[in-house]
Amino acid sequence: MPPAGSIAWQGRCAAAFISLRCLSEAANYGAAGSARSINRIFDDSPQAALVWQPDVYYEAKRVALSAVSARVIDFGCGNGCKLGALFGDGAVELVAVDFKLSLAAARQNLAHATCIECDLGDWQAMIDLVERLADPRPTTIILADVIEHLPDPLIILAAVRSLLAMHPDSRLVLSTPDREMMPIGAGDRDALPQNEAHVREWTLSGLCELLTSMGFSIDNFGRTRSNQLAEDLQTSIVVAAFDKDAFEKRLFELGIVSGLATQHLFVTGEYADVAKSGGIGTYVAAQHARDEHSLVLCYNSGAQPTALPKGVVALASLSTADELSSLPLEELLFETARRLLLLLPSIETVELQDYGGDALRICQAKRAGLYPTRCKTVVHCHGNTHYVENAMQSWSVTPDPFVSVREKISIELADSVIFPTVYLREFYAKMGLNLLGRAIIQPPAYSGQPAPSVSASAIDTIVFLGKRTRMKGFDLFVDAFTPEFSDQLKSRGIKRVVIIAPAATHSQRLQPGRNLELIDYEAFGHREVTDFVRENAGRALFVEPYRADNFPLAVYDVVMNGGDLVAARAGGIPEIFQTARWQECLFDVSLQDMQNSILFMLDRGSEERDEIRQTLIDAHDAVAKRYGEYRRWSVPECASSKVPTATILVPFFNTDLAYIDDLFFGINQQTQRPAEVIIVDDASERSLAEQLQCLAESKLQVPFRILRHPVNQGLAGARNTALAACNTEILINIDSDDVPLSNFVRNISRAFALNPKLAVAVPYLRSFDEGHSFQQASSGCTAVYRAVGDGLIACLRVNLLGHANSGVRVETARRAGGWEASTRAKFEDWAFYLKLIGRGERILTVPSVDCLYRVRRLSMVRTYSNWDGERRLAFAPDGLPRFEALELQRHMRMRLSTDRFHIRVAVGVAERLAAFVRGNPLARGLWQRVRPLYRRLSQR
Repeated sequence: MPPAGSIAWQGRCAAAFISLRCLSEAANYGAAGSARSINRIFDDSPQAALVWQPDVYYEAKRVALSAVSARVIDFGCGNGCKLGALFGDGAVELVAVDFKLSLAAARQNLAHATCIECDLGDWQAMIDLVERLADPRPTTIILADVIEHLPDPLIILAAVRSLLAMHPDSRLVLSTPDREMMPIGAGDRDALPQNEAHVREWTLSGLCELLTSMGFSIDNFGRTRSNQLAEDLQTSIVVAAFDKDAFEKRLFELGIVSGLATQHLFVTGEYADVAKSGGIGTYVAAQHARDEHSLVLCYNSGAQPTALPKGVVALASLSTADELSSLPLEELLFETARRLLLLLPSIETVELQDYGGDALRICQAKRAGLYPTRCKTVVHCHGNTHYVENAMQSWSVTPDPFVSVREKISIELADSVIFPTVYLREFYAKMGLNLLGRAIIQPPAYSGQPAPSVSASAIDTIVFLGKRTRMKGFDLFVDAFTPEFSDQLKSRGIKRVVIIAPAATHSQRLQPGRNLELIDYEAFGHREVTDFVRENAGRALFVEPYRADNFPLAVYDVVMNGGDLVAARAGGIPEIFQTARWQECLFDVSLQDMQNSILFMLDRGSEERDEIRQTLIDAHDAVAKRYGEYRRWSVPECASSKVPTATILVPFFNTDLAYIDDLFFGINQQTQRPAEVIIVDDASERSLAEQLQCLAESKLQVPFRILRHPVNQGLAGARNTALAACNTEILINIDSDDVPLSNFVRNISRAFALNPKLAVAVPYLRSFDEGHSFQQASSGCTAVYRAVGDGLIACLRVNLLGHANSGVRVETARRAGGWEASTRAKFEDWAFYLKLIGRGERILTVPSVDCLYRVRRLSMVRTYSNWDGERRLAFAPDGLPRFEALELQRHMRMRLSTDRFHIRVAVGVAERLAAFVRGNPLARGLWQRVRPLYRRLSQR
């Protein structure tokens, strides 16, 4: 160990705000230059001539002595020589943590240390490690020459912050190369780090910004030597602590008033009196009001962030400008929720709405193991697209054929699914949604205080409360006011009819007769509604003739604020109050029965109406006491403790060996090595096959077999050959001209471990152009293919089931007969997935870019006939006669042509709207929805 060198300190670093740029992968986590797609695994062997970051360990020794640290934890310890040289006297407890490769040497060099093998880039592994290392004693943590090697630096920083929070005297000593001092310089924005083991590199100022954004308080920062022979100070060094109060202040400035105590995150498109709001917005606002440890992420908020209620944050305020302009809404929600989980480690539930399916990526991420296991995803079912269609009694017209599929995926992948009524649960089950015992019935509770008891008087007002739609029975209410019925009302003392409903065009207009006054309120918010009910309690009868509604909170708004109510006996309304008196307030969905119910309530005495109202309030109070119980109920265990073994399949046919070299490099850098690589040579040229053998023997660091076809059988045939020869549970395909990223095998294998019945796991795929380096595919304008993973009918015309570079369960694929190989037409994987989901098998999208797709001008997808491929798709699903299968494909293709035309028109409208109304959330939301959809439809 060389003697201590000099460090040029620059002093404390004041943190004023949390930089979203530093928390965004798209912005390279605030690092300068470009990020490398795949970094070479660094082997810090004990025989290395250079000693990297030597002065950092001397500084760690000084910090440990000044803080009287009881232990030292070295993350990314390497061979352990530096740690052992300075801390080997046994004065403090030593913990050395690293990947398996580096830790083998550390075990030999650190006889008195606790050596822990851990994937430093695995979120759940780091959480488990923090729990294992939890200790209230002062601790010095060393993070020297580590974060530049990690694709995601936030995971390890969040873990270190949790350890520092256990004692105020604990400190972090961190170092990493300073890009500004490197020969390449920080000015070259597109350049990769010169060191192939580095993913990215920060400047000193960028590093400090990253650390303060993650909650660290910087005691001192500066520069030091990179190794014992260096003369220049090219390495950044930081000494940091965690100041809870300072970080809470930064969170408060973002609108997160519950700070680090936040336990529940609500992700919603509606919030009462803030965003567009019906029952969903009222429901979420009530949840939030009852829970001081909750945070609301509202993604359709038109209000300025400063105008939002406490604890409600707008999506735009937690996203970078680039993310807002380039990512679809579901991706924005996924990235923002991930960011919040890293900042707020106490979050226990992420609670989502089913309508629109905007939260599907969050549910997919949790099911794929990309979110911590401690965090439960909860989907609150208010009514999906088909529920609305059923209530409106008409099919919805939407340019997005996948909205109902997204809703289905969100519901089926959530840890818990909350239904307010048995009616809605049974409705979803009849639709074919698989709830797998995760459905919980919990009626919502009213958020406000019941109105003081008001003695009923003579009723002189009839009020419609709802929307001017068939779902809310507005047509039924309008039709009720015949001349005869109006006369009957007048004879009972009714003087006016009031409509409280948002303005909308409706073919029917209420004409209550010459003797009844009509008052129409079109712009009432939730607060105005409840104020109106209270002001008119005792003299107004509210009518809610809702058809097939789930759990309309407007019922609570009337009853809990002292109003008298009659409502339709439909949907979930009969379940709202569990008392016989409630049944007396209900009528069948017919004109005559509604008229009779209104007249019957008008004829009741005031004392009887008072009694009914109080009975309903008492019934609600019994429900309210059970609020939030779903968070304590256990979720059925679905995960396997065993990670399945995996084989990588590479189909090969005359592929440029330079591409194969890239492929082998990606396989060698996997964080989880496959058991074997099977290369299927589909009758390539003999000289090329021999070169392939030599290249594999010299470059591939994983056991491999090369299986050769005597005659070309096409991609489907190559995949089937590997399927028959595979000796592991999972077969993972990677095409010969593509490149797997480091977590490709790990993330696919984990998805199968967490979902034992899963048939296919498909990660995101990023494209890069032929002739360009795959190492810079993460930079610039590269397209990302994000599969949805379900939707048999919708995916007959647009493939959002998945791409070829995915994992399949071997047993399931064999049972299905493998890939259909009787034709050489393209779309063999698309057809294979259609066959699987047609048999009831499941595909899971892993929302992580884990492989790179090389876009080649002469690739199969660009040169083979679309017609033959589409005929292949027609016959993929089982169960249809061949003629009818062709007819279905014909109709879907005709519909696709029509959709493309309409989407082009919508794109044009959205572009013009965005240009004229810059910054308008409505314009931005329309643009985010329409542009990705057009891109999807244009793919085929």
